[in-house]
Amino acid sequence: MTGKALIIDDDEAVRFVVRQALIDDGWTVVELDDGSEAEPSFAANAFDLVVLDLYMPGMNGFEVLRRLRRYKALTAPAWKTRADVPVLVVSGEAQEGGLSFAQRVGANACLSKPFDVSELQRTARELFQVGRRRVLAAPPRARPGGSKKETS
Repeated sequence: MTGKALIIDDDEAVRFVVRQALIDDGWTVVELDDGSEAEPSFAANAFDLVVLDLYMPGMNGFEVLRRLRRYKALTAPAWKTRADVPVLVVSGEAQEGGLSFAQRVGANACLSKPFDVSELQRTARELFQVGRRRVLAAPPRARPGGSKKETS
């Protein structure tokens, strides 16, 4: 695995477990303990996966997810947007349908805490592969400044 993952969770112990699971599976990992730090991190990085807690102080995971899905800054390749990044919600709160609501507002998959590490790894790999297939299948967009073709 050569993907880059962003973990956003206010619980240090959970971040540690997720980080180790992803690193053991070959991921590069960036961690945030606050949802309000997500947008600057997205502006500076192209992530292949976001692992997101829903219930955090400050900006909660629902708001992070909503903002992420609206984020339109371009990454390479030029026709893939950061808004397309697969999001895996990992949350301890399944109350009032929080996980199903997260999927309705843009989460690609959800796991309840406590979770099985191998299930986390498998789900992350599946989301990475789905994301790669979507990127590879996407039609190229017209490039600004003309229709020059690049050759290698």
